[in-house]
Amino acid sequence: MTDSHEPSVEHPLHQHVGFEVLPEHDRIKVSRFSRRIRVLHWFNAIAIISLYCLALHSLIASIKDVPFILQDLRNWHILIGISWIIGIPLLWLFSTLQLHKNRSAIVSDQLIIKQRLFLYTSIILMLIMALTGSLLTFLRPYNIPELRSILLLLHGFIAFSYLPLLAIHIYLAILQRESRQSLRTMFSDVYIKYLIHNHIPKLQCGLSNQENILFIKGEVSDINLRGVHIIIEQGSWQENIGLDQLVNIEFQHTELNDKLSMPVIIQSHYIKDRYLHVSFHFDSTLQENAYQLLSRGLFFRALFLARRNHPRISCHYPITLCHNNNEVVAQAIDIGSGGMGIIAPLHMATGDKIQVTLKIKNPIINWQIDALIVVKSHIKNHDFSYGLCFKNIKNNEYKQLSKILTHTKNQQANRNIHYWPQK
Repeated sequence: MTDSHEPSVEHPLHQHVGFEVLPEHDRIKVSRFSRRIRVLHWFNAIAIISLYCLALHSLIASIKDVPFILQDLRNWHILIGISWIIGIPLLWLFSTLQLHKNRSAIVSDQLIIKQRLFLYTSIILMLIMALTGSLLTFLRPYNIPELRSILLLLHGFIAFSYLPLLAIHIYLAILQRESRQSLRTMFSDVYIKYLIHNHIPKLQCGLSNQENILFIKGEVSDINLRGVHIIIEQGSWQENIGLDQLVNIEFQHTELNDKLSMPVIIQSHYIKDRYLHVSFHFDSTLQENAYQLLSRGLFFRALFLARRNHPRISCHYPITLCHNNNEVVAQAIDIGSGGMGIIAPLHMATGDKIQVTLKIKNPIINWQIDALIVVKSHIKNHDFSYGLCFKNIKNNEYKQLSKILTHTKNQQANRNIHYWPQK
């Protein structure tokens, strides 16, 4: 094994979560679902919302002396319900057809476990609603009031039982901070404009040589579309193989249904706390990497969807916070054009307004900005981590922020790490 050199010691929270802007010719067109699935989704959404609105109107119309109520719209409710029952199976069958037309976008129809549970629960409830509604429509010409009352009660109970599930779905898609960006891909294909460095919990891997004789287990601490950073326990295997002989990686995770192996080439390594920290680059093009990773739901969510609009880069700046006329020294752990992450020995609440001051000697930067606390997490003892959002940045503040981002990127580009030569 070749000599290694350890970079500066970093806190685990200081992992590189920055970005690398892609040139125009490298930008990747991606989609959460195919166009036919999107048509199916929006047809179902519009039909369900229309049925609920008409049902609510009928419920209000049954109350006497309610002003501004339209005429009886139960026929509209029945017509839309029949269209929904017929249209959903037809669109689903159409979405399963193979049209032998290659799209330029990377499509990932795979759902994670939570999404599958939501889908199966929704399907069961909607089937019961469709069945009871169909029976009510079929029995309209017949005078069987007892049976119609039972079916109407069951239909209404199931419909209102589905409302909390529907409300949670709408909340996650539109309002919830970490998942609302996925709504974009339910309208159209989008482009990856920058790389995301991310940590996926419980993502393991196995490294092997060209002959697949040895299989070295490791833990993936950082992954993006260009490569991975892996932590490997040292052992006797180092006597039999060099790091530069490990040329294949196989990812292991509970949400990966299919085997995923990719060729890699070592980029750098160092030793820390009796563990090897190794950076590998994928030995294939960016487009090929994207097709391999983003077609899996696990990587699609982590590397593309569940991220902020304004990416950040990691840093280690001492800052001064002013909160309720109290000043305290804290540390910035990442920063971007939209906000920053900090660690502070101060208990603050989400929604509090604070003032951040950062001073740097080289280059000369004296930056002060107002921010809003949007995320809070307790680390240990009296230390808390906070996510800040910048509001109404002035021109002079934005110029200073641009200097800070440039300075941080230059620091990261000149890390004192031993780099391996390219093949």
